[in-house]
Amino acid sequence: MAATGSYMQDENSLVAIIDRAVLGVSHMYTDHLADGAAVVFDPEGILSTLPCIAHVLLGFWAGKLISETKELGEKIQQLFIFGTILLFLGFLLDYGFPINKKIWSSSFVLTTCGLGSLFLGLLIWIIDIKHKRKWSVFFESFGVNPMFVYVIAALLSILLGNIGFTYLGEWTSVKGFIYSQWLSPVLGEYLGSLVFALCFVTINWFIGHILYKKKIYIKL
Repeated sequence: MAATGSYMQDENSLVAIIDRAVLGVSHMYTDHLADGAAVVFDPEGILSTLPCIAHVLLGFWAGKLISETKELGEKIQQLFIFGTILLFLGFLLDYGFPINKKIWSSSFVLTTCGLGSLFLGLLIWIIDIKHKRKWSVFFESFGVNPMFVYVIAALLSILLGNIGFTYLGEWTSVKGFIYSQWLSPVLGEYLGSLVFALCFVTINWFIGHILYKKKIYIKL
């Protein structure tokens, strides 16, 4: 059990204490941990939202570096400097504030934004300077309509999780049935979960690819 005032995924953490005081227990998630224990903990609460905003702003800044710099070499240089600084700060902050995606910790924001900036610089070098683009065609279907595909994925996830039927006397969602009856018995829990995720991504890619082939670009 984490000490009171910590930032871990725990009912006694600072994150949970503030959420209970401001939001109230009735407006928080009941989260189920790996050991089966249930805790009232909101991964999208007050403190978790603030670093999410920072995540967006850092991404905006990286985009600003790209759009305002014309020379490709200079773009890569600035992205690498920006990413290295963020990555260093993220790993440094991890010593006292662990990298934790569940609560979207500040160290998680800095580390992932740093890695993302470095990877973006690498992609610019591979695609725009080395002109090795054939391998990236698959991802263009996501890239031309990113927000639309994101919204479709969210809606599809909600539908798969809430539409269901009675099976062996118990109600089960479409998602739960596919995983528990088809994938998990054959592939196991972890591999079955991975295959389900890959199938889900493929379905969303197919929707995006249809729009890409028809040159339909939806801006939200």
